[in-house]
Amino acid sequence: MKKSSDSPRRWLRYEALEPRAMMAGDLMELHNFIMPEDCDNSGSVSPLDALMVINSLNQPNSGKAEATRFIDVDADGRTSPLDALVVINYLNAKSPDATSMPSGVRTENRIARIEAALANFTLPPNMGLMEAQEILDTLKAGGRPEVGERLMEGRILERSEVQRVENERSAVLVADRVDEDHRDKAIAERIEGFAKRLTEAGVTVSVITTISSEIKAGFDAKQPLTLEQIKSRLTELGVDVSKIFPPPRDQDPRDSVEHEHRGRLEAFAKRLRDAGVTEQIVSTIVVELKASIEAGNPLSLDQIKSRLTELGVDVSKLFPVVRPPVSPPPRTEITPPIGLVTMILNRFQVPAATIEIVTKAMTLATEAGKPLTARQIIDLLRENGVEIPAGLERWLRR
Repeated sequence: MKKSSDSPRRWLRYEALEPRAMMAGDLMELHNFIMPEDCDNSGSVSPLDALMVINSLNQPNSGKAEATRFIDVDADGRTSPLDALVVINYLNAKSPDATSMPSGVRTENRIARIEAALANFTLPPNMGLMEAQEILDTLKAGGRPEVGERLMEGRILERSEVQRVENERSAVLVADRVDEDHRDKAIAERIEGFAKRLTEAGVTVSVITTISSEIKAGFDAKQPLTLEQIKSRLTELGVDVSKIFPPPRDQDPRDSVEHEHRGRLEAFAKRLRDAGVTEQIVSTIVVELKASIEAGNPLSLDQIKSRLTELGVDVSKLFPVVRPPVSPPPRTEITPPIGLVTMILNRFQVPAATIEIVTKAMTLATEAGKPLTARQIIDLLRENGVEIPAGLERWLRR
């Protein structure tokens, strides 16, 4: 008598996937996070999806590894006849005129499968961490990704609303890139002016190249060098700074440009904030003003007005002939949605473990009816050792 292992129905046997990095063979048992019954990842469910599962079961050792085979339909970590049955049931329940309908796979299974993939870094091809996390958050909130729903702005949005939010986010990102381009151009012009000043003073090309690269590195790291630091560095490089930065006759040599203009910059920044200018624009213009001062070529008032206009500020309200009193806008506590916070933290390269802590805390707080505010999120990040750059705090407080 033959053993059961010699039976012709050997193809019904299966083993659960081990938690490890994705290998080529794993592609045979992928699960479609967005639409489980869509085995060929075509965007819709058809009899071909059931056929794909059946063919795979009939040829378990074919050795094929195609990134379009999402045949673990029921999200149990294996391929079996049940996967084909789930697809068939879906097709039988779907009306002919319906473009899409909710999946028949248990939500708990889908959530567990996505969480395991995120933990083991075994996401499907062409899917990033942010998209997978957004789908997971949507499922946990009771949404249906397969019909175009997403958790955004703290609530479940339908397909049309999702498109609106994504368009708005794209517009913000484009605006940010434009602002960064303007800032980089302004900094480059200040460094070029400073280099020209050193050239005229007879400083060697190698020293000018070195100090220019260090000044730029300071701006890139959001820690611009002060004039005193630049003087000190030039002295280390063998430059007599007293010939390049002679003090005025009636001025104490210890008075630096930074000391002279610091109060003015702070007052100007306060004036912009009081007029309702966003913190992002305030930071941008202050950095550019400071760079121009340290390069020995301060921006004129007309240049400042022109730059503010480029940044979208109505300068007629800031510099009227008779300035009316300006009251600062009321401050309200902002409660950003989980999906947006996840996107922002990824953008600022916050460690994945810390992001998980924050998202779990936000989820628990939201379920308790007391969603975390931007301030509470910032405090939580600090408690977990994250240094909060100005850009990150501005994003969270939008």
